[in-house]
Amino acid sequence: MSKKIVLDPGHGGRDSGATGFGLLEKNWTLDIAKRVGSLLTRYGATVLYTRTGDSYIGINNRIAFANSRKADYYFSFHINAGRGKGFESFTSVRGSKESKRIQGIVTNDVLTFLKGYGIGAHGNSIKTDNLAARGRIGVVTFTHMPAVLFENLFIDTKSENDLLKSEDFKSKLAQVYANSIAKCVGLKATFTPVATASSPSYTRLLKLRKPMMRGDDVRAIQRKLGVSADGIYGPVTRNAVIKFQRKEQILVDGIVGKQTWSRLFG
Repeated sequence: MSKKIVLDPGHGGRDSGATGFGLLEKNWTLDIAKRVGSLLTRYGATVLYTRTGDSYIGINNRIAFANSRKADYYFSFHINAGRGKGFESFTSVRGSKESKRIQGIVTNDVLTFLKGYGIGAHGNSIKTDNLAARGRIGVVTFTHMPAVLFENLFIDTKSENDLLKSEDFKSKLAQVYANSIAKCVGLKATFTPVATASSPSYTRLLKLRKPMMRGDDVRAIQRKLGVSADGIYGPVTRNAVIKFQRKEQILVDGIVGKQTWSRLFG
């Protein structure tokens, strides 16, 4: 039996949402929602969008849209701001047990994926919110179906902003969302879903040298350490590694070997 799923790209039109380093939240949320929706249709879901272009849709209209169409599920996509780090999700304190069940599963799947990029949870990643924040979470409070809002990284944190702009990252993140949502709501794939990444594997020793080492593994440790993720193992990255090694009370040499890698990615 097909499921009717509403995907809600946050903000839009005159409301750009959060901004950072040339990226507008409203554009990113529309992009990721369409990617997720396209994949969910392949699972046989009926996908509806609160907006399909750069238009302003008020909170009440988003709620009315989902309720009037008797949707089965509602998922809202946002980006965080405030120079923090990581991923978090919200349901309402008035949310159903089903909302909280889905929130827990999808959040865990997204965090497993993000671990491969050296990114974790923002505080307690699974949160509830109250009516004092209606401007943000009204869509998960007053909709008549299980609903979850996702805050995808921090737009004003440079390393996470770089990731949000990556086409490869967006494609893989959308696949994680689609696979996880389909699993939660009981949709069966009529195709072979694309496998998504987990934690990065240790493949080589990383250190400062000439020419400087480059690669996705360097980028992963840079994101984990909170420095600019340019994929080049330079002096800034080496200093961040040394600081991390001192904190962990392991061999301090500025080199990422198996021990340091294991402490970084568990």
